[in-house]
Amino acid sequence: MKGTQRLIGGFAVIAMLFAPAMSWSQQPAPKFQSRVLFDGKVTLLTQGKEDSIAVDYKTWMIASHATVDDLPLAANSYVVVEVHSGKLTTIIGDERQTRSAGEFWVVASGQKMGIVTDDRAAILHTLTLPSR
Repeated sequence: MKGTQRLIGGFAVIAMLFAPAMSWSQQPAPKFQSRVLFDGKVTLLTQGKEDSIAVDYKTWMIASHATVDDLPLAANSYVVVEVHSGKLTTIIGDERQTRSAGEFWVVASGQKMGIVTDDRAAILHTLTLPSR
């Protein structure tokens, strides 16, 4: 009986020592994450001539209650954005617009896009095309 009590007491002391360290090591969840689905060249046939362009296709997961001041989009490119699921507000230039699943738009080369989500997370798809 005494051995069991000592064992339990030992586990309790160890747990008290490691509990603060475990809570300190936890980092807050990121506001957004992206996953590259395709990053490469595609060949287009325009006026009987082949032309290769670099494209990038990503999925973005935006957390609920997140404010992203500047989503890191490719510079010097046009970005076609689609809301796959959820609801969010975009800030492009001085314009704020609420968007929901199924909507898409283009962010012009050189523009920044901010995002604000409410109590729901959102998933975006982006297709990056070079500006010419």
